[in-house]
Amino acid sequence: TTPDRRELARCGVRASSAERTAGGQQAALARLLHAVGQAGGLAVLCGPGGAGVSTVLGRLAAEVDASGGTVVRLSATEFDRGAAPLPAIRTGAAVASVVTILLDDAHRAADGQLGVFVRRVRDELPAASMVLAGQGRLLTLLAREGDLGGRAPLRATVRPWSAAETEAVVTASLEAAGVAYEALVPATIHEIAAGIPRGIFQLLETALLVTAVQPARQLQAGDLEQMHESLSLAAA
Repeated sequence: TTPDRRELARCGVRASSAERTAGGQQAALARLLHAVGQAGGLAVLCGPGGAGVSTVLGRLAAEVDASGGTVVRLSATEFDRGAAPLPAIRTGAAVASVVTILLDDAHRAADGQLGVFVRRVRDELPAASMVLAGQGRLLTLLAREGDLGGRAPLRATVRPWSAAETEAVVTASLEAAGVAYEALVPATIHEIAAGIPRGIFQLLETALLVTAVQPARQLQAGDLEQMHESLSLAAA
């Protein structure tokens, strides 16, 4: 089960602020903001599952919305076979403002759907900017498309965290919760999660809940191995 956010906050986990410290996400966001700031801009956001692609997309939407633009967020899972949907956004208010279309889970599209989608947006809203976001298969789909409306997309990548980024988040969270821990704990969390933020936070949240029950016990690297095994069995 997912731990209650209020309980995690009491334990010292502040996932949203911690995620903002990741350099890879910041760099990807900066590139996307540049792309969507251009009329007709097209960008691709790619990264492994759990690395924060949807998180970056959400932050991009918030930035565009705060600047007065109109954001339309879709998912390729909504595509019907052989057709790419485009919502009715050609209203006076929408057309008068900057329109940014964000397509999440683009790696789930069928062959040919992304090209149809991009060309339809170009025909109906030529000044709209677009971001196609998803996992690695997205790049394969785009390579098969060839021409995407006559414009080469800017690419941004959300990479796994470095060991230093993981250590900064883990150390800050454990110290904020007053948890005593073995020096190897941050590195162990990074290795188990392979630098993927979702895995890092899952382990960190579990560790903090366990230590909240046994506050006098020092958190050991071996404890994390056992937690990871339990989480893997629970997910199986």
